[in-house]
Amino acid sequence: MPTERINIGLIDDHAMFRKAIKDYLLHYPDIHVTIEDADTRNLLTIIKTTPCDLLILDLCIPNCNVPELIQQIRQQYTRTRIIVLSMCTEISIISGLLDLGIHGYLSKAADPEELYEAIISVYHNKIYKSALFTEALYWNKTEVTPGNRPTAKTVYTEREKQILQLIWEEKTTREIAATFFLGTRSIEKIRQEMKEKIGVSTTVGMLKYALKNKIIRDDMAVWDMTGHEDKRIG
Repeated sequence: MPTERINIGLIDDHAMFRKAIKDYLLHYPDIHVTIEDADTRNLLTIIKTTPCDLLILDLCIPNCNVPELIQQIRQQYTRTRIIVLSMCTEISIISGLLDLGIHGYLSKAADPEELYEAIISVYHNKIYKSALFTEALYWNKTEVTPGNRPTAKTVYTEREKQILQLIWEEKTTREIAATFFLGTRSIEKIRQEMKEKIGVSTTVGMLKYALKNKIIRDDMAVWDMTGHEDKRIG
Protein backbone atom coordinates (compact mmCIF):
# COMPACT_ATOMS: atom_id res chain seq x y z
CA MET A 1 0.00 0.00 0.00
CA PRO A 2 1.42 3.41 -0.91
CA THR A 3 2.12 5.91 1.87
CA GLU A 4 2.27 9.05 -0.28
CA ARG A 5 -0.78 11.10 -1.11
CA ILE A 6 -2.35 10.55 -4.53
CA ASN A 7 -4.20 13.59 -5.87
CA ILE A 8 -7.23 12.62 -7.94
CA GLY A 9 -9.34 14.56 -10.42
CA LEU A 10 -12.88 13.26 -10.97
CA ILE A 11 -14.79 14.44 -14.05
CA ASP A 12 -18.30 13.10 -14.69
CA ASP A 13 -21.51 14.89 -15.59
CA HIS A 14 -23.63 12.85 -13.16
CA ALA A 15 -23.48 14.44 -9.70
CA MET A 16 -24.75 11.37 -7.85
CA PHE A 17 -22.14 9.13 -9.49
CA ARG A 18 -19.35 11.61 -8.70
CA LYS A 19 -20.42 11.78 -5.07
CA ALA A 20 -20.57 7.99 -4.78
CA ILE A 21 -17.06 7.61 -6.20
CA LYS A 22 -15.66 10.42 -4.08
CA ASP A 23 -17.24 9.05 -0.89
CA TYR A 24 -15.81 5.62 -1.67
CA LEU A 25 -12.29 6.95 -2.33
CA LEU A 26 -12.33 8.98 0.89
CA HIS A 27 -12.15 5.70 2.80
CA TYR A 28 -8.52 5.43 1.66
CA PRO A 29 -6.10 7.76 3.49
CA ASP A 30 -3.71 7.85 0.51
CA ILE A 31 -6.38 9.25 -1.85
CA HIS A 32 -7.29 12.93 -1.98
CA VAL A 33 -9.85 14.22 -4.49
CA THR A 34 -8.55 17.65 -5.51
CA ILE A 35 -10.77 18.20 -8.57
CA GLU A 36 -14.43 17.30 -8.88
CA ASP A 37 -16.48 18.69 -11.74
CA ALA A 38 -19.11 17.98 -14.37
CA ASP A 39 -17.64 20.49 -16.80
CA THR A 40 -14.41 20.21 -18.77
CA ARG A 41 -14.29 23.74 -20.20
CA ASN A 42 -11.78 24.98 -17.61
CA LEU A 43 -10.16 21.65 -16.84
CA LEU A 44 -6.80 22.41 -18.50
CA THR A 45 -6.50 25.62 -16.49
CA ILE A 46 -7.56 23.90 -13.26
CA ILE A 47 -4.95 21.14 -13.68
CA LYS A 48 -2.30 23.82 -14.13
CA THR A 49 -2.99 25.26 -10.67
CA THR A 50 -4.32 22.23 -8.76
CA PRO A 51 -2.37 19.07 -7.88
CA CYS A 52 -3.66 16.21 -10.04
CA ASP A 53 -1.62 13.02 -10.28
CA LEU A 54 -4.41 11.03 -11.87
CA LEU A 55 -7.58 12.02 -13.70
CA ILE A 56 -10.67 9.79 -13.71
CA LEU A 57 -12.62 10.82 -16.78
CA ASP A 58 -15.98 9.81 -18.22
CA LEU A 59 -16.03 9.17 -21.96
CA CYS A 60 -19.44 10.73 -22.61
CA ILE A 61 -19.50 14.30 -21.34
CA PRO A 62 -21.93 16.76 -22.95
CA ASN A 63 -20.38 19.44 -25.15
CA CYS A 64 -16.93 17.88 -24.89
CA ASN A 65 -14.78 16.02 -27.39
CA VAL A 66 -13.20 13.70 -24.83
CA PRO A 67 -10.58 12.13 -27.17
CA GLU A 68 -9.41 15.64 -28.10
CA LEU A 69 -9.30 16.59 -24.42
CA ILE A 70 -7.21 13.50 -23.67
CA GLN A 71 -4.74 14.51 -26.38
CA GLN A 72 -4.42 17.99 -24.91
CA ILE A 73 -3.85 16.66 -21.39
CA ARG A 74 -1.26 14.18 -22.60
CA GLN A 75 0.59 16.95 -24.48
CA GLN A 76 0.45 19.64 -21.79
CA TYR A 77 0.52 17.62 -18.56
CA THR A 78 2.58 14.50 -19.17
CA ARG A 79 2.74 13.66 -15.46
CA THR A 80 -1.05 13.51 -15.11
CA ARG A 81 -2.22 9.97 -15.77
CA ILE A 82 -5.68 9.22 -17.13
CA ILE A 83 -8.16 6.45 -16.32
CA VAL A 84 -11.34 6.45 -18.38
CA LEU A 85 -14.38 5.23 -16.44
CA SER A 86 -17.34 4.70 -18.75
CA MET A 87 -20.32 2.55 -19.69
CA CYS A 88 -18.93 2.19 -23.22
CA THR A 89 -17.74 -1.35 -24.01
CA GLU A 90 -17.03 -0.87 -27.73
CA ILE A 91 -13.56 -2.37 -28.12
CA SER A 92 -12.62 -0.36 -31.21
CA ILE A 93 -13.36 2.89 -29.33
CA ILE A 94 -11.39 1.76 -26.28
CA SER A 95 -8.51 0.74 -28.53
CA GLY A 96 -8.46 4.23 -30.03
CA LEU A 97 -8.27 5.71 -26.52
CA LEU A 98 -5.29 3.47 -25.76
CA ASP A 99 -3.58 4.92 -28.83
CA LEU A 100 -4.14 8.40 -27.38
CA GLY A 101 -2.20 7.40 -24.29
CA ILE A 102 -4.72 6.71 -21.54
CA HIS A 103 -3.32 4.64 -18.69
CA GLY A 104 -6.37 2.57 -17.80
CA TYR A 105 -9.97 1.85 -18.78
CA LEU A 106 -12.73 0.59 -16.50
CA SER A 107 -16.41 -0.06 -16.97
CA LYS A 108 -18.78 1.76 -14.62
CA ALA A 109 -20.19 -1.69 -13.92
CA ALA A 110 -16.89 -2.75 -12.30
CA ASP A 111 -16.58 -3.24 -8.54
CA PRO A 112 -15.41 -0.10 -6.68
CA GLU A 113 -12.41 -2.04 -5.36
CA GLU A 114 -11.22 -2.45 -8.93
CA LEU A 115 -11.09 1.32 -9.35
CA TYR A 116 -8.85 1.66 -6.31
CA GLU A 117 -6.59 -1.12 -7.58
CA ALA A 118 -6.39 0.60 -10.96
CA ILE A 119 -5.49 3.93 -9.32
CA ILE A 120 -2.66 2.36 -7.34
CA SER A 121 -1.28 0.47 -10.35
CA VAL A 122 -1.42 3.43 -12.72
CA TYR A 123 0.03 5.82 -10.14
CA HIS A 124 3.03 3.53 -9.79
CA ASN A 125 3.53 3.38 -13.58
CA LYS A 126 2.17 -0.15 -13.88
CA ILE A 127 -0.23 -1.46 -16.50
CA TYR A 128 -3.60 -2.29 -14.94
CA LYS A 129 -5.03 -4.96 -17.20
CA SER A 130 -8.76 -4.77 -16.66
CA ALA A 131 -10.87 -7.03 -18.88
CA LEU A 132 -11.77 -4.25 -21.32
CA PHE A 133 -8.23 -2.85 -21.37
CA THR A 134 -6.72 -6.24 -22.18
CA GLU A 135 -9.38 -7.04 -24.77
CA ALA A 136 -8.62 -3.74 -26.52
CA LEU A 137 -4.94 -4.65 -26.63
CA TYR A 138 -5.78 -7.99 -28.24
CA TRP A 139 -8.22 -6.40 -30.67
CA ASN A 140 -5.33 -4.44 -32.07
CA LYS A 141 -3.25 -7.58 -32.20
CA THR A 142 -5.47 -8.90 -35.00
CA GLU A 143 -7.08 -5.72 -36.36
CA VAL A 144 -4.03 -3.70 -37.39
CA THR A 145 -4.77 -0.59 -39.41
CA PRO A 146 -2.27 0.96 -41.85
CA GLY A 147 -1.94 3.97 -39.57
CA ASN A 148 -0.51 2.00 -36.66
CA ARG A 149 1.36 -0.75 -38.49
CA PRO A 150 5.13 -0.49 -37.91
CA THR A 151 6.95 0.50 -41.09
CA ALA A 152 9.74 -1.98 -40.48
CA LYS A 153 10.35 -5.08 -38.41
CA THR A 154 12.18 -4.04 -35.25
CA VAL A 155 14.17 -6.54 -33.30
CA TYR A 156 14.53 -5.86 -29.60
CA THR A 157 17.52 -7.14 -27.67
CA GLU A 158 17.00 -10.02 -25.26
CA ARG A 159 17.16 -7.63 -22.32
CA GLU A 160 14.58 -5.37 -23.92
CA LYS A 161 12.30 -8.35 -24.51
CA GLN A 162 12.67 -9.31 -20.85
CA ILE A 163 11.77 -5.77 -19.82
CA LEU A 164 8.66 -5.92 -22.03
CA GLN A 165 7.67 -9.18 -20.40
CA LEU A 166 8.02 -7.67 -16.92
CA ILE A 167 5.95 -4.63 -17.94
CA TRP A 168 3.25 -7.00 -19.21
CA GLU A 169 3.39 -8.79 -15.85
CA GLU A 170 2.60 -5.43 -14.19
CA LYS A 171 5.99 -4.94 -12.53
CA THR A 172 6.94 -1.45 -11.38
CA THR A 173 9.98 0.41 -12.68
CA ARG A 174 11.67 -0.20 -9.33
CA GLU A 175 10.99 -3.96 -9.53
CA ILE A 176 12.30 -4.12 -13.10
CA ALA A 177 15.41 -2.19 -12.12
CA ALA A 178 16.10 -4.62 -9.26
CA THR A 179 15.81 -7.57 -11.66
CA PHE A 180 18.63 -6.20 -13.83
CA PHE A 181 20.65 -4.61 -10.99
CA LEU A 182 20.17 -1.19 -12.56
CA GLY A 183 18.87 2.14 -11.33
CA THR A 184 15.31 3.25 -12.02
CA ARG A 185 16.58 6.06 -14.24
CA SER A 186 18.44 3.54 -16.38
CA ILE A 187 15.26 1.50 -16.86
CA GLU A 188 13.28 4.64 -17.70
CA LYS A 189 15.91 5.53 -20.32
CA ILE A 190 15.79 2.03 -21.82
CA ARG A 191 11.98 2.16 -21.97
CA GLN A 192 12.08 5.49 -23.77
CA GLU A 193 14.62 4.14 -26.28
CA MET A 194 12.40 1.08 -26.83
CA LYS A 195 9.45 3.34 -27.67
CA GLU A 196 11.57 5.39 -30.07
CA LYS A 197 12.68 2.23 -31.88
CA ILE A 198 9.14 1.54 -33.07
CA GLY A 199 7.86 5.10 -33.21
CA VAL A 200 5.38 5.07 -30.33
CA SER A 201 5.08 7.49 -27.42
CA THR A 202 3.39 5.35 -24.76
CA THR A 203 3.94 2.10 -22.91
CA VAL A 204 0.58 0.87 -24.16
CA GLY A 205 1.71 1.45 -27.75
CA MET A 206 4.81 -0.59 -27.05
CA LEU A 207 2.75 -3.44 -25.59
CA LYS A 208 0.49 -3.43 -28.64
CA TYR A 209 3.51 -3.81 -30.86
CA ALA A 210 4.86 -6.61 -28.67
CA LEU A 211 1.56 -8.50 -28.81
CA LYS A 212 1.26 -8.15 -32.58
CA ASN A 213 4.79 -9.43 -33.08
CA LYS A 214 4.56 -12.14 -30.40
CA ILE A 215 7.42 -10.68 -28.39
CA ILE A 216 5.56 -11.06 -25.10
CA ARG A 217 5.29 -14.59 -23.73
CA ASP A 218 1.56 -14.92 -23.31
CA ASP A 219 1.19 -18.12 -21.29
CA MET A 220 -0.85 -16.67 -18.46
CA ALA A 221 -4.58 -16.01 -18.16
CA VAL A 222 -5.69 -13.66 -20.93
CA TRP A 223 -9.00 -12.53 -22.37
CA ASP A 224 -10.22 -13.66 -25.73
CA MET A 225 -12.11 -11.48 -28.17
CA THR A 226 -15.46 -12.17 -26.50
CA GLY A 227 -14.20 -11.22 -23.04
CA HIS A 228 -14.16 -14.78 -21.72
CA GLU A 229 -11.18 -15.79 -19.66
CA ASP A 230 -8.83 -18.09 -21.53
CA LYS A 231 -6.53 -20.08 -19.28
CA ARG A 232 -3.35 -20.87 -21.15
CA ILE A 233 -0.92 -23.20 -19.49
CA GLY A 234 2.65 -22.86 -20.65
